[in-house]
Amino acid sequence: LAFFSNRGEVNTPVAYTTRMLKLRSVQVSITADVPNGQPGSTQFAVADATQAVDVHTDFGIVCRYPSRGVAAHKESRWEFHESGEPLPFEETETYKAKRIKDRLTPEMLERYAKFLGIELFNPNFYEGEAYIVQQYSKPGGSYPEKY
Repeated sequence: LAFFSNRGEVNTPVAYTTRMLKLRSVQVSITADVPNGQPGSTQFAVADATQAVDVHTDFGIVCRYPSRGVAAHKESRWEFHESGEPLPFEETETYKAKRIKDRLTPEMLERYAKFLGIELFNPNFYEGEAYIVQQYSKPGGSYPEKY
């Protein structure tokens, strides 16, 4: 099963499906930083809900499972975030680069995916018909109000 989306949000159909069907998932997001247009973002997340455990909290039952996330993205300024334990193949020394956008590059994401057996930018890797889509917003443009 493969699901692709160009929206960089936490509660995606991928995250929901991973939790509900107890799957392993890999999410990769690369968005170009367009001056006066869309902000840049490079994100990598792995979740393994096959190892899910229900934890009782004051707020009810919460499903917990191993996950790792790393992101370099621009909102009003560039920010870097990571959560979970680093995976053995991560190039964590790069996460200390002076320029935040250099801490997690598309080339790194390609290597990370390859380590997990995914040929990210090779359309022949995906079974059946596959496309790599590049989308750009025009300078000064905004996201549509309805999706």
